[in-house]
This record gives sequence, C-alpha cells and structure tokens, in this order.
Amino acid sequence: MNLVIGASGRLGNLVAMRLLESGQRVRAHSRDPDTKLPELRLLGAEAVKGDLRDPAWLDDAMSGVQHVLIASQGLFPPSRTNHAGTVDEPGNRRVINAAKQASVEHIVFISTPLASPDFPCRFVRAKHQTEEDLKRSGVGHTILQSPVFIEAHGIVMLGKPLLSGNAVQFFGRGQTPLRWISVEDVASYVLRSFEDPELCNTTRVIGGPDIMTRVQVLERIEKELGTQAKRRHIPLTLMRVMRTATKPVHPGLSDLISLAIAEETMPDHPGFAPEQLDWQGSQTVDDVVRRWAAVTFPKPAAAD
Repeated sequence: MNLVIGASGRLGNLVAMRLLESGQRVRAHSRDPDTKLPELRLLGAEAVKGDLRDPAWLDDAMSGVQHVLIASQGLFPPSRTNHAGTVDEPGNRRVINAAKQASVEHIVFISTPLASPDFPCRFVRAKHQTEEDLKRSGVGHTILQSPVFIEAHGIVMLGKPLLSGNAVQFFGRGQTPLRWISVEDVASYVLRSFEDPELCNTTRVIGGPDIMTRVQVLERIEKELGTQAKRRHIPLTLMRVMRTATKPVHPGLSDLISLAIAEETMPDHPGFAPEQLDWQGSQTVDDVVRRWAAVTFPKPAAAD
C-alpha cells in the first residue's frame, strides 16, 4: 500500500494516478477528499480525510503502508491557519512519527535545495527541519530537493492571471534566475525513489534544464498565447512592510512574502548550477507552456 500525503495537490495527484495505473494500491490523503479526490476514487484509490494539524487520523492511515509520499505544503496558496508553523514542520513530524510506529519501509519527502536552519524564511527552515527529523527517525527515506514547479509558479501564478485579464503580480522585479522543473519529472523521480532500494536514505538534488527569471517565463507564455500581460511589481520596501504587517494576522502570507524577499535580495538564491544536480528532468518551460496552451485552447478537429 502507498500513502500519498497531499493527494489533492498537483504532484500528489499525479503520483497517485501513476501508481494506480501500474496496478498498485493507493491510499490518498486530503483534508477534503469528497470534493478534491473524485477522480482518484473512481480509479480505485482509498480516500483518507485528515488534517496535518491533528494527528488523530494518522494511525489508521498508516496501517499496512509500505511507502509514503509527503507532498503536502503550507506555502501556496497562503493561508491563515495552514502554513509552515502548522503544516510543514509539526505536521510533517507527526507523519514521520506515525510512519515509524507503523513500521513503514520508506518515506519520500519533497524538499528544496535551499533547506537550511538559518534561511530567512520559515517555510524553508521547516523543510530543513523535516529533513533532519527524517534522518533521525530511523525510517527509510529519500529526500528530493526540488526547485520551483513550472506548473505552479509558471502556469498558475503567471499564465492564469494573464488569461483572466488580471495583472500578473510580481513580488519584486521578477529578475532573479531560478531553476525550474516540471511536476511530470518530479513524479517520475518519486516513483523511482519508491522502486530503487539503493536510493533509500539518500538526498537527491533535482531540477529541469531551464534557468530563467519569472519575467522570462511570463514572456514565453505571452509568446505562446499571442497576447501581452498587464504587470504589477511590488517593490522591495513595500514587501518588507507587508511581511511585518501580515505576520500576526496572516502568517501564511507573511511566509510567502518572506520567501519572495529572499529571492529578490539573494541573486544566486535558487540558480544552482547543472553540476549540482543529481538528476535532471527533460521537460522544459516551453514544453509545459505549449502543453497547457494546447489544452486551454484546443484546435478544432479537421473536417473529413
């Protein structure tokens, strides 16, 4: 049995589907499985309802499980109650403890190459803490340190506002070089980690072939769609004010702004070089953008 924590997210959903397609059993977790997991349930997944802030459901969810994917995250969309302080550190620790009690064989955790104990963003520090919790747990694990997802940071954050006619919002200039990766490639690496025992108790830095700024990714989307986006840039000074003002009332938004400030003020922040990658995916930004555009604007079938 495979347990996917965060199966309603893009990565968790894709991994669950691929496991089901290969004939494996899947237990898919979501806080709202009735509305967010209907397709997986139709394909044969066992749906589990649970909130990472409350461990009561975890013992039953772990029963008979061999492999666990922790794909949940509390950064985006930002929330007042689900954030790094409730999901990404204590929530993940609860999952690890429950997995240990249930004698789970292997956990795959999606982290970031930026993970460190002193990074100036709580979300990234929480990723580091989960890595440390895994290493101390005695549970077999693979840590996949992944950069930004093209589908989330490109399509959702840049492409969808453009289509809706709203301004595309950038925290800062959007000019920091970032490495990008497709969820398709990350899902392949998760399955590879489940299948290969030699990857147990290892950390792998993964990434795609492209290093681009957010503005450059928007330009690729504009080119593919043949339209120009309205743009709004929030200056660094205002970002710092917003981070402080939102921290007590909307900690999830404060975490997101903190990460954006780090990106804006650390020019080499996520642009790690190809030689630092253990695995490099094949999907480019252009591949993902073209695929999304084809689905969004399908061409009419040719007449007979």
